[in-house]
Amino acid sequence: MSRTEGLGRYGVRPPTIVREPATDSQGIPICPECGHPVPQTKQSHQVHQPDVVDRDLRERLEGALVVFGWRCDQHAYEIVIPARCDADATHMVEGWTGVGLEFADGHARYVAVPKKTLLDVAAETGVGP
Repeated sequence: MSRTEGLGRYGVRPPTIVREPATDSQGIPICPECGHPVPQTKQSHQVHQPDVVDRDLRERLEGALVVFGWRCDQHAYEIVIPARCDADATHMVEGWTGVGLEFADGHARYVAVPKKTLLDVAAETGVGP
């Protein structure tokens, strides 16, 4: 059990650490913090307390933001490594879009997010995506 799961028992959820993707010398995705291989974790992951660049979206967003990429579970905290994408997530299948997110290194990058997430936020708040 990771520490984040343990803290969850008490209603505490620390922010997810978001890192830029990295690969080893063979092109295998690895955790940028520890070098642990993470290719088997490529899927949708939740980023808790995301630092969304769009201030309006950040204020309307409640809970976690679903992003596509990898995750490293070798730490006492959650590390999500979103796949690279552009503003329209053109490399993803239909139904995804790009959202600007500030990473742990202080740089903002686009991450792939399900369009449905933005539509749900818009429906809940009455403000368009």
